[in-house]
Amino acid sequence: MKDIYIKTIYGCDGVDHNELLGLIHSSFEERLSQGLHFSCSDMSLTSISECLEKSYSFLAYIDDDLIGYLRLKEENDAVGKRFAHHGPIAISPSCKRLGIGSSLFRVFDNKVKELDLDYVESDTAIGAKSSVQYHIKNGFEIVGLASYPSTNYYSYVFRKQYKYHWLYSSHLLCRIRFFLASLKCKCLLNAVGGDTLLGKILKRIKIV
Repeated sequence: MKDIYIKTIYGCDGVDHNELLGLIHSSFEERLSQGLHFSCSDMSLTSISECLEKSYSFLAYIDDDLIGYLRLKEENDAVGKRFAHHGPIAISPSCKRLGIGSSLFRVFDNKVKELDLDYVESDTAIGAKSSVQYHIKNGFEIVGLASYPSTNYYSYVFRKQYKYHWLYSSHLLCRIRFFLASLKCKCLLNAVGGDTLLGKILKRIKIV
């Protein structure tokens, strides 16, 4: 296999948007065949530009061919902690299971440390086994469950802590949080992001 090199860019310049869109669509065809409608499957050139804006992109190449992509979006949470959103990650179908994702994450991980961020958040479909294993392999804890109107599945919510936090630095407490968050999510939302009967009732009486 030829040598892989990874380029880091910030913002919209320095990457062919059409080439990136083609990579993302081809990468997520496998998920569509599994019946998992990732929102990335519907990305357009406009949404590509919105993703790249004010974000770090990590781009893996063989020669001049784009074969991998991972995004880091820096934000502040409700209590002022600086964190990063991880994703989406896209790998060319011909290059999957060759360690491209791990190589991209090493560069991502170094950038998080360089920026001195507190933690990283991510999510993926509970049925996307390779993606779930990718997160666990790279040190993420499953801390919650979510459901979005743009997808057709429940998603695991992941978090990787880079600075000590009494809750998220404990594997046991993360498991307890996941159990409680899963119970709440499944009681209130169905797999396509709509309200369950209980969720509708609670909203009508303004409890949630």
